[in-house]
Amino acid sequence: MHRKLYAFLILIGTIGALVLFYLYFFVFYTSQLSFNSNIGEYKVTLYSPSLAQKKEQLCPQSLCIINDVSPFEYNISISKDGYETKNLNIVVGARQNQEILIELQKKAVLEEVLDMKALETPQEKIQRLRDNNLSFARFQINTESEIRFTEESNTLKMLYITGSSKREIQSFPKISADSIDASLIGTTQNIFLSLGNTSYIFETRQARVTKLPFEIKVRYIKPDKNTGTYLIVTENGTFHYNAINNTSNFEYLFRDFVYINKGTIGVIYKDEIQKKSNFGLEQKGNLIVLYNPDSKERKVILETLLPITHIQNVDDKVIFTAGNKDFELLNY
Repeated sequence: MHRKLYAFLILIGTIGALVLFYLYFFVFYTSQLSFNSNIGEYKVTLYSPSLAQKKEQLCPQSLCIINDVSPFEYNISISKDGYETKNLNIVVGARQNQEILIELQKKAVLEEVLDMKALETPQEKIQRLRDNNLSFARFQINTESEIRFTEESNTLKMLYITGSSKREIQSFPKISADSIDASLIGTTQNIFLSLGNTSYIFETRQARVTKLPFEIKVRYIKPDKNTGTYLIVTENGTFHYNAINNTSNFEYLFRDFVYINKGTIGVIYKDEIQKKSNFGLEQKGNLIVLYNPDSKERKVILETLLPITHIQNVDDKVIFTAGNKDFELLNY
């Protein structure tokens, strides 16, 4: 009889303790969390490791109030499609009203830049074909200038044409027309010339051609920070080249990059497995990385499978080229 009574009392005590536990943590001592965000239409997820329970709430407005939150430690995530997920860890006390300020940032994206060039008129096409027939190779640099190569014996004569002005610049050894290329160097007036495996910089104002001291294939050229300096982008990576004293040094962090106000934005390509391992990066694709040279901080802002070939600054925009399409980097 005493044993049954003892067992009954233990049972009553246990039930009482459970009731008190429930009333304390889930009724009388619960708290309120107020999330104040810069946007609406987001989701708050609360996960309590102690209880192994998850609670989700959709928040249509920027201010979102969650009531009856038990006093435990929580892992909190605030998410919305198209925005970076915000993760927090907080300890909720009993009978508190905690306000949490949240600023969600849009995810970085590559948005295709539509080609807005005017269609060629029939007269312009006829004139272009005539000019092509008169030239060994011809390159329209921009709306105002072009480069032509004409054949003379075993040499190629280079002409620079702007409006009605035509200047003979220099002669080169003859090679196939398919091995010649010419393009503008960023926003400068200078032109990158590629003839076979030999590369040149043509300074249009001085009408001067400088041969580059690189034996590897140069893909393209863009301006560096200072006057007379360039970023020489090759198949093996990028060189900082000083045309004034004809010196160069290799850029080890990125194969290709551009400068921005915050530092640099570059690409770690999908085949740079060792570099990813050194930096503790697990993503498999091409990684667009923001680098702050002052703090040495690296941040992966986007992973993409696009076959990126060029990165350039155009009108204060970061433009990536993949195939025959251009993409602007947004929200970085």
